[in-house]
Amino acid sequence: MLKRYDKNYLLVTGGILFFSTLLLYLLVVFFFPKELDNLSRNRITNNFYYFAFVAVLVAPILEELTFRTLFLKNKFFPLLFFIGTAIYIFITANYYLYALYFLILYLFFYKKDTVLIFISNACLFSLVHYKSTDFVSIYTILPMFFQFSLGLMLIWVVVNFGLLKSIIAHLCFNLFIVSILAIKIQFPDSKNHKIIYNGYAMHWVKLPIFNNKDNMISLSSEYEVEAVNIDLDKFYKIYSKDSKMIKITSDNEFNVFEIKIERIDNKATTIDAKLIEDLFIKAGLVER
Repeated sequence: MLKRYDKNYLLVTGGILFFSTLLLYLLVVFFFPKELDNLSRNRITNNFYYFAFVAVLVAPILEELTFRTLFLKNKFFPLLFFIGTAIYIFITANYYLYALYFLILYLFFYKKDTVLIFISNACLFSLVHYKSTDFVSIYTILPMFFQFSLGLMLIWVVVNFGLLKSIIAHLCFNLFIVSILAIKIQFPDSKNHKIIYNGYAMHWVKLPIFNNKDNMISLSSEYEVEAVNIDLDKFYKIYSKDSKMIKITSDNEFNVFEIKIERIDNKATTIDAKLIEDLFIKAGLVER
């Protein structure tokens, strides 16, 4: 059946690599879950709804227009690739990837080596999703192979079926990933937790992402705060006046919480961003 299509090695290689990576990733998640906390994933939000919207609707269109247009026959489309990827690298601050960018430029205009262009393009698509600091261990490098294998398969789609079909394929893949994530955060560990630190007690419990509780933030005083249906970033930003994002652990990303912090020592100072972050670290919700 595949004989009627072109460049089938992209689909086969990408498929084998994807499922091999998936198996290894599941083993890491099961046996070494904390190792994945060092992965940046270029996270721009901890709000599940915003993340789902961008992942399912925005990213497939923008990324296909940016990365896969290099393989369309119309001479105008490769221009989209070279402009789009240059902007993408700049926005994500992965400046080292300009070396790979210029390699693709050279291969495309001078060497005409199709296989190397395919591999370089998939590498660029993969690496732009992460930070250079993610190269700290085999555990954090492993997830990059998901994007690399997906990149190979999407190149096969665009070569054989065109840009619209690659956008749809990308959308379906992201929808599948978001659906798996939604199931995970819909059924969290609902255990009530409590810690005492620096004169304060913090109580918290994870809530299903889809629930009938109203969003609520109550600042009873300078020494007490309570919130329902809130993610950790938003709770932190109640007190933080800068754009800093706390580094949420992988098993708490996109979850919503019911949180209450109250002073139990009259000598304790008022609640501020530093105290919130320290409490979260003490509770194992975020990393330093």
